[in-house]
Amino acid sequence: MDPRFRDNPLVTGGPRIRFYAGYPVRAPNSSALGTLCIIDTAPREFSAEDRAFLCELGTMIEDELFSLTRATIDDLTGLSNRRGFRTIADHVLSVCKRSASPAVLLLMDLDGFKQINDTHGHAEGDRVLKDFAATLLKTFRDSDVVARLGGDEFCALLTGMEQSTVTRSLERFQEGLDKRQEAGRPVVLFSTGVTLYDPGKHGDLEALLAAADQQMYERKRERKLNSPATGVGR
Repeated sequence: MDPRFRDNPLVTGGPRIRFYAGYPVRAPNSSALGTLCIIDTAPREFSAEDRAFLCELGTMIEDELFSLTRATIDDLTGLSNRRGFRTIADHVLSVCKRSASPAVLLLMDLDGFKQINDTHGHAEGDRVLKDFAATLLKTFRDSDVVARLGGDEFCALLTGMEQSTVTRSLERFQEGLDKRQEAGRPVVLFSTGVTLYDPGKHGDLEALLAAADQQMYERKRERKLNSPATGVGR
């Protein structure tokens, strides 16, 4: 008996494991996710062919995870993309509806982003997007769903928050963004649509996104009318 496992409760007690073989499954970033394993209550031989087959199965799982990650993660920022956000947000809203828990969607758009690209170049534009994404991740909780929906549009789905807490989170986000500003760099401002999830009014995620989008563009139009400044408006 392998001395590493002979005192394991699953060996000394039920189900009294007598055979174990495992392949460590890793995420695309090499972090450990778990183990693909074969377990038996009777001793058995494990040939080189068996090992090769187990490794092949494990590699297939890792390849599938890699493909799924590529399909749901934005390459530039590392945030969920639109497809990934929809998948996660649908589940989150379903839970909030069943448990009557509050949820708030923040939709953010960078006004004048084309001007940043045209004036400072696409490399600088990419830096702006990555800084914006990094500040979102630093500001909001791990339980919040943060995504880049496409182009210069981002969102955050927050759960279990009161309106005052959401307002403070936005203030912290702006403070974090301001700290990243450097002399000679384009000033990054943004417009935000903030919508409280109402299951009776928002039948699905699309309705919630549409409501936040409408509010965001109303604020954007107001800022353009009230300020001659160019750039991105909050």
